[in-house]
Amino acid sequence: MAFVSPPSTSSSSAPVAALAPSTNFDIVAHYNSLLKRDPSITPALAAIESLIALFSDNPLTTIAETLALLEAQSSILTHSQHNPIPVSAGSDLFQRYIISSFQSRALLHHSDFTGLRKHLISQSRVFIQRAKSAGSKIASHALPFIRESAILFTYDSACPIIRTLLTTTIEADRSISVAHVTTPTAPATNTTGSASLPSTILPLHEVAYALSSLTPTQLQDALFIVPASAVLENGGIIAPLGTQQLALLAHAHGIPLYVAVESFKFVRKFPLGCGAEELAKMGTKQPTLTFSSGQQARKVGGEGGNVNEGKKTIEREEEKVDITPPYLITALITENGTMTPSAVSEELVKLWF
Repeated sequence: MAFVSPPSTSSSSAPVAALAPSTNFDIVAHYNSLLKRDPSITPALAAIESLIALFSDNPLTTIAETLALLEAQSSILTHSQHNPIPVSAGSDLFQRYIISSFQSRALLHHSDFTGLRKHLISQSRVFIQRAKSAGSKIASHALPFIRESAILFTYDSACPIIRTLLTTTIEADRSISVAHVTTPTAPATNTTGSASLPSTILPLHEVAYALSSLTPTQLQDALFIVPASAVLENGGIIAPLGTQQLALLAHAHGIPLYVAVESFKFVRKFPLGCGAEELAKMGTKQPTLTFSSGQQARKVGGEGGNVNEGKKTIEREEEKVDITPPYLITALITENGTMTPSAVSEELVKLWF
């Protein structure tokens, strides 16, 4: 499911912006252009690429100026998003990389800041290339969990990681059946790329009934694999709206639920719950219970409204996310291997400290 960005803006409520060097680089416009040019790119990775472009476009001469500029522009980009959490994951990771690089003795051989800056830009681009290949590694780590004759339930099947996983499953000659869970705003696409995997389209509202119809043998071999836009410090995930509902159903039927996600989506946010209030505290704006009446209600429902307004409504629905708590998640499958939700905080400690 794509997260559609609002129009570009050059302003921000961030207090650090006033202290940062001025720049003509429009980071929000650059971020939006990356998403438009490559729909498969994740918000976190697009944020990192945007910061690298900012870093390259502004030849500053001091560490202090560089850090101030990155912090201010990261804040501008984050504040421009309806769901800032994935962008925050990418921008925080890049800033941490820059800070740790400035502190590294291994880089002291650069006699001037310009040389150090060029080295960091080069290494950052190498990181981007490695990050883009994470999907194939995640798929290989996921294969051992997919038994022969298993029923695999996926959600957000247009996600690149899910497509890669299904392709890898075909190449491994694994005989499974795939149920693509869909919503009206996120219909399933032909993700398998082959007729060799039996598949079906399963609307979200039919999942509970479908699970209750499985035989004991089918239940034993069934599993859910879902993507995530961010992994929280407590091991929970931010994922397309409806993921929490699927996790609850999987838990009730004793079916394992795995999350296929890149490690650069780990974010230092620790919610105390999994409801709308916690999302709001993290900056996600997505009112759901919005009541209206009469003509306005018909327009919202698609009657009497113009096409552009209908598209905007669908885009807002596609952007919506929820929090799936860690106790509903069997394991996280990353490019670095498989881990339990409880191990996420330790990974973040290693990264940041």
